Amino acid sequence: MQVTAIQESFAKRISPDQGETLQDLDRSALKEHFRNSGALVFSGFDARREDFDHFVQQFGGEGMTY
Repeated sequence: MQVTAIQESFAKRISPDQGETLQDLDRSALKEHFRNSGALVFSGFDARREDFDHFVQQFGGEGMTY
């Protein structure tokens, strides 16, 4: 998992390492990044909309589309 700041103190971009899927990501690390930055943006994953929906629901929320 690659994590980069979108802005210095707000939002992180989460990108996969080669071959990594949403299901491979470390949930506790993601929760910590979310707590510290307030927003996570996932990019570069070879996933369908349904994959993202299922992934987000595991955290008790609903996805947002922009």
